[in-house]
Amino acid sequence: MKKILLLLICFIALTPIAVLAEGWGVMELGPSNKALAGVINDSMGYMAGTSGTVFKTLDGGLSWFGATGQSTLGTYIGKNVSANDIIVFNDRHIVITGSYHESTFFSYKEGDSQFVYSNDGGLTWQCSETGGNYQNSDYESVAFDGFVEFHAMAKISESGAVAVGDEGLIMMTQDYGASWFSVNSPTNSDLIDVVEYDGFIVAAGENGVVLTSTDGGYSWVEYYLLEDDVIAIDIVIDHASWLYAATENKIYRSVIGYDWSEVTNFEDRFADDMYKYWEKDTDILDMDFYDLNNGVVSTSFGETYITEDGGETWDILDHYALEQNEPWKAENAIYQLRYEDEDTLYGFGMSDFYTDGFVNYAGFYKYNFDSGALIKTVCEGGETVDDPCKAVYYLDQHGVRHPFLNEDVFYGWFDDFSSVLEVSDDYMASIDLGLSVSYRPGLQLLKFATSPIVYAVDANGALRPIASEEVAQEIESMNGSVYGKDWVNHIAVTSDAFYSHFEFDDEITSASQYSAYDTYKVIDDISDLYLLLM
Repeated sequence: MKKILLLLICFIALTPIAVLAEGWGVMELGPSNKALAGVINDSMGYMAGTSGTVFKTLDGGLSWFGATGQSTLGTYIGKNVSANDIIVFNDRHIVITGSYHESTFFSYKEGDSQFVYSNDGGLTWQCSETGGNYQNSDYESVAFDGFVEFHAMAKISESGAVAVGDEGLIMMTQDYGASWFSVNSPTNSDLIDVVEYDGFIVAAGENGVVLTSTDGGYSWVEYYLLEDDVIAIDIVIDHASWLYAATENKIYRSVIGYDWSEVTNFEDRFADDMYKYWEKDTDILDMDFYDLNNGVVSTSFGETYITEDGGETWDILDHYALEQNEPWKAENAIYQLRYEDEDTLYGFGMSDFYTDGFVNYAGFYKYNFDSGALIKTVCEGGETVDDPCKAVYYLDQHGVRHPFLNEDVFYGWFDDFSSVLEVSDDYMASIDLGLSVSYRPGLQLLKFATSPIVYAVDANGALRPIASEEVAQEIESMNGSVYGKDWVNHIAVTSDAFYSHFEFDDEITSASQYSAYDTYKVIDDISDLYLLLM
């Protein structure tokens, strides 16, 4: 389970590019054509991509900007490192590792490193020192000339981390990534992933190699081998300690100290889901579990799968940019997944929004498990009560926003405004405007100020006129009893100006035709209303 510490700091203005509707949303970011690593919490995070590009967010990923705040939107950090992983130690100290490539504009020189770090929250970056070794490790025998690649890191202490890479290389830092030293490794196989939990560290890679360390990364021993190259490894703590491992198309599980057992073989599933479009090899790119039962994998075909039973069964999470008829036109991939809890799943990768297969961008992907969100624009201060920034909208699962007519409507659905997200004016303007949010079905009756007609709110939000007072008194209320003689105390009065905001349905001529109790139970949440209207 990947644990990252992130703290909030202040920075520059934001660029709105978020999608909050149900399912996967993607935010495309140039100039990088891939985002290979990232970390985020409720407020702040970083995303690192190819050719030394680093983005930063202060609003949970709703918007991103260049970390350095300088030229080219401040995304280029001045180091030609294509990131494979990133660790944020605190609000100032960040380290990135990956590969250092020569190009037309950059060539490797003395002092360059596959590790770069920042001690000022991403404003400036330096190459790490990598010349040391621990207890005569074999690190210096490897041709470390800028072309050795490190694939993953794990945070092991407040200022310490371990990194793994080509030819079995294992490096450690104890000073926030400023300097690294090597330790002895029992393998020459490339190591692809590494994770840590409560002092126990696991690394894995090619040829099915799995290594473990119980002394903070200073010494390593071989674990049970797997049959194929390991793409990703994860630690899960339940009643016992478990390991999950992903190969190109299989998921394995092991109680720590015992051999592996296969829990999923995706080969046939990939063939069913992808080959029907195009005979293209499909491999797992990453895997993450937040507990023993709940996990997710991403694939090279741009699909993600989720499990709630430890990998016994998987449901596909449709990739938003995948063209149903011609998916090969889109190049989309999530290279690093972060599945933090039941409500938080996001990833970093490549996005081809226009599905043209040519213009690709770094992509931040976020899965919205909720079926919508509450949003409003930012108030700078001093606004009047009717200023547009005061208006709250419900963004439904189709990406359409719906205004609340008044507080009665809002409080029929929500207890308070604590879950409202603030977005920019540009982002709000980019979202289609739909019908107003209806009064909550079954909660109360409704009438317009100057009209004598009383309406019941049906499950689809439509208003149904009640034929007479006698019928109204016999209708079953939300509490399960009839309204009775005090039925008028259950009527909400709204302005005539809102009449056009509603839809209307058949008249209720008998109490048997409508039950507020049953209607209220049908619509348990505001998202249910818009699912019903699909």
